[in-house]
Amino acid sequence: MNPATKPVDINQPAAHLRLVSDRAGDASGIKLSGVSKTYRTRDGDVPSLRPLDFHINDGEFFVVVGPSGCGKSTLLKLISGLLAPTTGEILVEGQKVTTPHGGMQQRASICRALVHDPRIMLMDEPFGALDALTRERMNVELMRIQRETKKTVLLITHSIPEAVFLADRVLVMTERPGAIAAIYDVPLPRPRSLDAMADPVFTELVQRIRKHFFSQGALD
Repeated sequence: MNPATKPVDINQPAAHLRLVSDRAGDASGIKLSGVSKTYRTRDGDVPSLRPLDFHINDGEFFVVVGPSGCGKSTLLKLISGLLAPTTGEILVEGQKVTTPHGGMQQRASICRALVHDPRIMLMDEPFGALDALTRERMNVELMRIQRETKKTVLLITHSIPEAVFLADRVLVMTERPGAIAAIYDVPLPRPRSLDAMADPVFTELVQRIRKHFFSQGALD
């Protein structure tokens, strides 16, 4: 059974917090099929990602959260074409990824990421160095830009509250070698303000995702 279709060592979710299997999509967006990555070293093979299967829909704000070293950044590099998968296939808007795509940005500020008006934005902890208040303001601005431009965004973060605040869906990864522990819909209406963090649905989903890491160890 695909691990994205069931919780990992936690209770059944409330009706309004849906643990979802991957949504069937057309050729648009980003699709991963059986994608894994193993690094080859002098000391032998080091598995980074176990086979992953999921689809990011066109115009979706999709956030990946997981413990340090679980392969989140490797996943981003695979999708951007900076790394080749050991197994599986990655399609972006129906085209197989074999080389880096000019519109895919890593560790970029919003301004740099938007210079070339990419349809897809890949962001690896873009606000990690900011203080908490500035980070919140930048999250609100990023959501505004994504809503107005309808770009597809894949964002990597260590912060569970940030993931829930930003995302249409949150993919939760296991410890290395990274696999899908769960994929959650975020049923908070858009547009969102910082007041959404006081919503009981927000709090419940943050706590639910956090339970995955209590069973694995620390998030960071």
